[in-house]
Amino acid sequence: MEPADGAAPAGSPDEITFANLPEWYDLFCSCRRCGRENRIDRRALARRFGAKRPILSLARYLHCTDCGNKGGNVIKIGRIGR
Repeated sequence: MEPADGAAPAGSPDEITFANLPEWYDLFCSCRRCGRENRIDRRALARRFGAKRPILSLARYLHCTDCGNKGGNVIKIGRIGR
């Protein structure tokens, strides 16, 4: 499941894990209540939940540090700019 020529990881979004996410991608959390967006430490999450864990399945564990919202938060996967 390796991307070709810098493309996004292959497969459905639910199949993207820390193990198959290329190094040039970063993770961000977006709060549905206040709109805050923050970078997530992907290496810390991989150590805590395991490299084979689907990344998007972790959204239910996230909470906003600004407004305290625990529901409906979204994980976004984005390519790192040069």
